[in-house]
Amino acid sequence: MSALGAKARRAVIPPPRPLRNKVSPGGPSLAEIVERAETALARMTDEYAETAREDLAELDAALAAIKAAASDAVRAEALGRVYRLAHEMRTQGGTFDYPLITRIGSSLCAFIEAHGDKAAERWEVIETHGDAMRAVLAGRVTGDGGKIGRELVADIEAMVAKAVARMAKTDT
Repeated sequence: MSALGAKARRAVIPPPRPLRNKVSPGGPSLAEIVERAETALARMTDEYAETAREDLAELDAALAAIKAAASDAVRAEALGRVYRLAHEMRTQGGTFDYPLITRIGSSLCAFIEAHGDKAAERWEVIETHGDAMRAVLAGRVTGDGGKIGRELVADIEAMVAKAVARMAKTDT
């Protein structure tokens, strides 16, 4: 007869306690939790516009440093700051219903990634991206911006394409 024969002992293992047993009764309902989260997000959206304006002021300072840079190292450091700021803004834009900020910031990041330190030579590209983000924030253009938003993005893409073409000519 096997060790697990008719007289084998069986152990009863109780399942772990479900999460609902760990939450005290009388807590907020799911609807209340969602409402609180939406209220907090709305408050943070208003705060985001101010934070983004501060980021743009820092971007302006980095752009001024690029224009005035006496060395490649200073220019590269300032361009790194521009990239970091554009990256942060593109990341947060969509979260706070400013997808145009995300698109514009992504465009600027892609330009810097594609051209490295040479991107600083076309500082007008950086300046135009900053101006576009500033306009979006000043107009509180949330969502995709409709026709105006599409035109803004198309204008930026055309300006970047022209700058890249000029860069290609100087490289040959």
